[in-house]
Amino acid sequence: VGGPLSFWVLAMMASGQGGAVCVGIAAVGGVCAVLLLKYLEWRNRFYVITNCATVVQTGLAKRCVTVVPHRSVVTISVETGLADRWCHTQTVRLVTPSSGWTRRGLQLAGSAHSDRVVSLLGSLIARQDDLL
Repeated sequence: VGGPLSFWVLAMMASGQGGAVCVGIAAVGGVCAVLLLKYLEWRNRFYVITNCATVVQTGLAKRCVTVVPHRSVVTISVETGLADRWCHTQTVRLVTPSSGWTRRGLQLAGSAHSDRVVSLLGSLIARQDDLL
């Protein structure tokens, strides 16, 4: 969003149109507002891993609590996107049979300690498999 807006504002300023500065200030304010909302969303995300389930609380204005029992987890995957590489984080995805054909599952996004999360969840799920 910021790149095309910056290019557009610079083109307006180069052409001598007077409204370029106002549009530029509004564009910078809009980008800052989006970044602030994303940051606050990230700060309000909590993960709790217990012996029986993983609990995730997300949301800024509307809180959403998701509970995934470990016995229903089919696959644990670790994903790294471009933003994750820059921030040195990874996304852990728990896929359950109720995830549907999309296999989206539950995301533990932006985890700085994904190796510890995967080892903890793997040991808990293996322990439950031994009980069966």
